[in-house]
Amino acid sequence: MSIIVQKYGGTSVGSVERMRHVADLIIAERNAGHRVVVVASAMAGTTNHLVKSAQQFNNAVGTPAYDFVISTGENVSCGMLALALAEKGVNAMPMAGWQVPIRTNGLHSKARILDIDPTYLHQLLQNGIVPVITGFQGMGDDQRLTTLGRGGSDTSAVAIAAALKARQCDIYTDIDGMYTADPRVVVNAQFISNIPYSVAFHMAALGTKVIHPRAVEFGMQSNMPLRILSSFGSDKFTALVSEAAESRIGGISHTHNNVLYKVPVIDLEIGANVISALNDLDVPLDMVIQTERVLQFCAEHSDDVLIKSVLDSFELSESSNRCAKISVVGGAFSGQSDQSLPQLKAQNIHVLYHWIDDIRLSVLVPLNQMEQSVNILHAIFFDFESKKIDF
Repeated sequence: MSIIVQKYGGTSVGSVERMRHVADLIIAERNAGHRVVVVASAMAGTTNHLVKSAQQFNNAVGTPAYDFVISTGENVSCGMLALALAEKGVNAMPMAGWQVPIRTNGLHSKARILDIDPTYLHQLLQNGIVPVITGFQGMGDDQRLTTLGRGGSDTSAVAIAAALKARQCDIYTDIDGMYTADPRVVVNAQFISNIPYSVAFHMAALGTKVIHPRAVEFGMQSNMPLRILSSFGSDKFTALVSEAAESRIGGISHTHNNVLYKVPVIDLEIGANVISALNDLDVPLDMVIQTERVLQFCAEHSDDVLIKSVLDSFELSESSNRCAKISVVGGAFSGQSDQSLPQLKAQNIHVLYHWIDDIRLSVLVPLNQMEQSVNILHAIFFDFESKKIDF
């Protein structure tokens, strides 16, 4: 019997009624002849509440105690989902990440998975038991609980699927796949039925929230078939596939939690040391420009405290600007990229900075101009396309 790994996001397990529905989806897969392993996120809103509670204490983020607090939501959702399965006659076992075990490095709040031993999971499956595993959690070498960062349950699921050599990994969310833009922002966003791993990775890394970029990375490295589906009744899904023969534009990603930093530096070496220190803390940086006098980069606002602590350690000051980042991802921009900045300017969009390379075109704009900018760029790059995108 082949193994299917199913991951359910917070809205999918957001209530008792939703959990009973998820239990039916799990049972349907079992009835189709598959062994099923489940990975679940915390119920919608739970982790945000836990984060706010823990952050009332000074210097909490990145500590073992902080991870211990914010990871508890997954324990609750997995226990309740196991109860929902038991109610329907299915033997299920809720499991924390350390019970699998999922071994990670020791970087709390941003841990990376190093190894997963699937032996115990295979034993459970052979005995007809459905493992219901906490996403987001792991265990460092010091036996302390670690968390993988926001969206880490996707990564847990794909890594577990790879370790089990599963047939596929299904990521269930509250939407039915990937679109050329967020359909809540662009009303005529087009559905993408198949997308190359690399394009999906960059879209996720640049703001598309339906799957975490590390999950795509695991899928790409292990050649694990991935699907993004809705647990709310749609029969559509997006499949991640091997690279297309021809490069084309994938979609538009956006985030509203960015900061553009400008740091006066004395020389190139100091700037390089700052970047190295931030990389050691796993702080993702984008659009990095360094000259002999200025270091400029874009980062997430959630990392502001870490970034400023590093700059303080080098006795450096900075100017910063909260902004939104909008990225057209995929390549094959042709002449359309030449239209982007003039059309944004013509509609009074203030572009703080722009960046173009082989995989994407990105612009930084004020937060209050984010949705307008997304719609302008979507009109430039996608209004001529058909209603369904395939690579």
